[in-house]
Amino acid sequence: MLLFQDLTNTQVKLSFEPDQFERESHHVLVIVRKGPKFLLTKHSTRGYEFPGGKRKGGESLEDAALREVYEETAIQIQNLTWLASYEVQSDEPFVKTVFLADFKKADHFDALHETTAREWMTLRDIERHPFLSFYMKDDGMEAILTQLKKKFPLYKKHRIPSPNSKVRIHEVTYYSDEFLVKGWLAEPVAGAQEAIVYLRGGINQIGKVRGARIAQIAAQGFTVFAPHYRGSFGGEGKDEFVGADRQDAYGAVDYLAACGYTRIHLFAFSRGGIMALWAAVKRPEVTSLVTWGGVSSIYLTYEERVDMRRMMKRIYGGTPKRAPEAFEDRDVLQQLERMNAPVLIIHGELDTNVGFEHATILEEKLKGLNMPVTTRYLENHHHFVPDPLNRQILREALEWMLEQGR
Repeated sequence: MLLFQDLTNTQVKLSFEPDQFERESHHVLVIVRKGPKFLLTKHSTRGYEFPGGKRKGGESLEDAALREVYEETAIQIQNLTWLASYEVQSDEPFVKTVFLADFKKADHFDALHETTAREWMTLRDIERHPFLSFYMKDDGMEAILTQLKKKFPLYKKHRIPSPNSKVRIHEVTYYSDEFLVKGWLAEPVAGAQEAIVYLRGGINQIGKVRGARIAQIAAQGFTVFAPHYRGSFGGEGKDEFVGADRQDAYGAVDYLAACGYTRIHLFAFSRGGIMALWAAVKRPEVTSLVTWGGVSSIYLTYEERVDMRRMMKRIYGGTPKRAPEAFEDRDVLQQLERMNAPVLIIHGELDTNVGFEHATILEEKLKGLNMPVTTRYLENHHHFVPDPLNRQILREALEWMLEQGR
């Protein structure tokens, strides 16, 4: 339940759980979607807003939603579903129901005395529009827009060249917090029933996503989505090295879920390991997690990677002693009990980029929590494993993923 004051200083309660208010709802607000855009109407005095109003006579809320949208915009809608409700503590308190709906058909629009225009906007357009109604600017609407970003994270996508004729690759721009970030989506031409979020290593342009690698995975029958992380490849924001950029991983899971996948796995390499662990904590519905040469402890990374200390101190604001909050915030090992996903740890015992201790610490933590963990430790191997062993391990890891949760 979110409690806030709107811009008229009226107390409002917002809930994304049904049946939270005793008072019966007589008002509707309708959020209509057509692809990545949403329908707004221009009120003659208030500005742009989602269509809605009050039900009449013996109307149901659903009938009122259909009527109000059509009266204000001449748009026919379908697939009406409940999203939220809020209670406004005005002089005459009331409850309003928020519906989601899909566009069906557009009829000829005539400007009326209250509604002077209809317009389709992306969520980004809505957030930045200078002429919004007062209720489109309050904390409740911010929470609703956040929910919409999770449900409909896609902003745009376009096809890019693929190294494999049996795999299509698109560059995807998607919502992550207030930013638009980039990623590559690899899909087998023959289709896929399961999906993987591939979380790369490195930072910024170092350790970038390789089309050949995600196509190699996709060719085994998975849809693969690989975020570039914010601040890279034209994406907005700044890579904070496992800071707020963790949301880019969560958003990738949300994107695949919005595509209809119910079995979503995490496949991580190097720095991506700790990103994947956080994603499994925050999105406990993920099916499985593979971490290959993955970071598990941010403290250990600072200790062992002297060459990265300057970068980490700059981003975190100091050393573990001088900026303890920044390190504690990134310490996923204290959050592992919130995970549900089984974990496969692959690690070279001679790895000097991400020391072998990252693997053993993670294994011990998971076993201490009685959580399922499998290990594949590579004797006499470093961070990067050459072919043909690399391909063999990859194939075995993907087979392991398919077995999980069955």
